[in-house]
Amino acid sequence: MIMFFSTLLVIVGWILTHFLNRKNDRQQKQRELRTKYFIETYNRLNRIRTYQSVLELDESLDLLMQCIYDTELFGSKHQIKLARELGKDLETGTGKLPSLNELLNDIRNSLRVDIGLEEEPENAYYFVLPKKNSNA
Repeated sequence: MIMFFSTLLVIVGWILTHFLNRKNDRQQKQRELRTKYFIETYNRLNRIRTYQSVLELDESLDLLMQCIYDTELFGSKHQIKLARELGKDLETGTGKLPSLNELLNDIRNSLRVDIGLEEEPENAYYFVLPKKNSNA
């Protein structure tokens, strides 16, 4: 009888451990995928942020749209809200590129937390080197 309960306990323990490991593995994969996409999105948005108008974006407009889509897929509720506002601002057609700073800062802080760093309360420092004059 003791042998039966011991065996049953081992089997239940094995099943429980297997279930918890599977759940952990799935969460880890989701975190890795989310981190990968957000690093790409963060870098794209930083490049796009250097443009002054939507007209300058040209081929980068597809990248901006992809950033919005990726944020809607992997982002928090607040990030999704910011991405949608960005999309709506672009749809109005004013020609001016809306500010990406709030979305960039939010994504940056999410990434920092995901990789075990503290959030940065300050706005990120973004610098832009002057473009070379192609006429010179």
